[in-house]
Amino acid sequence: MEADGNLVGLSALELVLRLPSLQPLIRQLSFVIFTPYAGVENRARIESKVPLESRSVAEFLELRPPIVLLDELLRHDARPKRELVHVKTRDLSVAQLNAMVRRLPEGAALGLCSVSQLRNKARTMHIPMMDFRVPPSEAGLTILREALYRMGFRRGALLDSGRSYHFYGFDLMNRDQWWEFMARSLLVAPLVDVRYIAHRLLEGTGILRLTSTPLKPRTPVVVGCL
Repeated sequence: MEADGNLVGLSALELVLRLPSLQPLIRQLSFVIFTPYAGVENRARIESKVPLESRSVAEFLELRPPIVLLDELLRHDARPKRELVHVKTRDLSVAQLNAMVRRLPEGAALGLCSVSQLRNKARTMHIPMMDFRVPPSEAGLTILREALYRMGFRRGALLDSGRSYHFYGFDLMNRDQWWEFMARSLLVAPLVDVRYIAHRLLEGTGILRLTSTPLKPRTPVVVGCL
């Protein structure tokens, strides 16, 4: 297998190209085309940068009419609204990924799903993925490495996504292990994006953005490895 330390500086798309060598059991990856939308605070026109989940109930009730906030909090774009593209790892190439990116509709992003098919066609597993809520800094990178290590991860990559970090683990999980991973990740809030976890549990798969969009202009780049 490839040495994980060689990954620093790779874009998210370049990291995906390395996944078959980092985890040879994967037979097929699933990509998703989706349009990112603004966070709940922006949609509800809440000026403060303090996320809603960090506020008290009293503060919540004073912000805006509760019915408006509830509608925004419960918003979830279901899987049928998204386009899935399945690619066998033997067919994965720079040219293919570039072609997928060129075909993206305006404002859309290409993402990777955690659910992956193994070489044993009857089995599917999850690539561990997480979206954090830690502003990029040396201190932030250090605490996330420590958190992931204490959660049992020994191989993986942390990517600077612009406002925070994305994580990809290189040791696959079955469904039960993935559910436990998502639950344990909630225990390290406020380091994680709890709304990301809720949306991923509703769909049964992790999704992380690989490309930039007008709303999220930073292309995720590997800045550290476990």
